[in-house]
Amino acid sequence: MNALTITRLDRARAADLLPSLAVLLQDAVDGGASVGFLPPLSTAEAEAYWRSLLPEVEQGTRLMFAACAGDQVLGSVQLGLAQRPNSRHRAEVQKLLVLTRARRQGLATRLMRTAEAAACSCSIPCWATRPSSCTWASATSPPASSPTTPPSAMAPSSPPISSIASLGRVNVTAPPLTVDPG
Repeated sequence: MNALTITRLDRARAADLLPSLAVLLQDAVDGGASVGFLPPLSTAEAEAYWRSLLPEVEQGTRLMFAACAGDQVLGSVQLGLAQRPNSRHRAEVQKLLVLTRARRQGLATRLMRTAEAAACSCSIPCWATRPSSCTWASATSPPASSPTTPPSAMAPSSPPISSIASLGRVNVTAPPLTVDPG
């Protein structure tokens, strides 16, 4: 069994993994996940979805992570980085998916921790869920907020896209999962 690694995908690696990413999405849809598709999801439609994300991955406006054992994708999560000037302090977690046969072993938790660490390194505050793990500039707890506190007063502006795109790969080596090959 190959060791499990969670890696931030660049455009080329994501393109290489399209067939395995398509299987992951089909598995989720076939299992009833509400992720924007109806069963049966064709391979062509699943691959087209992942392919449509490649320009955003290349621009650094979407961070995509995959948990892989070799070239087999067992799970994935995305961070859609907000681009509007008044919302660059946040990101949206999207499509956290784990293959049915790889569930109940903590893989989704590992993917979320990886996404959270990446968000923190992009100057996106993480104190809502895990204050001690956030490296966000000098904030260890959320600022006092009120209905009149503008978002700009609650978080610094995000670094330019070029800084976010240069974060590089986030590699997490984890103990191997026991995955039913069937």
